[in-house]
Amino acid sequence: MDHGAISQPNSDDRAMPQFRKTVLVFHVATSVGLIGAVSSFFLLALIGLVDGAAVYLAADAICRLAIVPLATLPWRLVYCRHS
Repeated sequence: MDHGAISQPNSDDRAMPQFRKTVLVFHVATSVGLIGAVSSFFLLALIGLVDGAAVYLAADAICRLAIVPLATLPWRLVYCRHS
């Protein structure tokens, strides 16, 4: 066995950097979206304390449609394969 020989990457090894970059971009986009959704929820909660209960309908919609789906993405399903 020659340890000095360089092995040629197969097609799966060349496709992995693009896949990992795509997953990273998706992860960053959803993380930033989650931060924005939580910030807007917090702002609406503060406005609701001062102004009244009508704002809580919008806060509920943000919670159900943005915060919960973004916070429960199954990131553990994407594994990094080390050779």
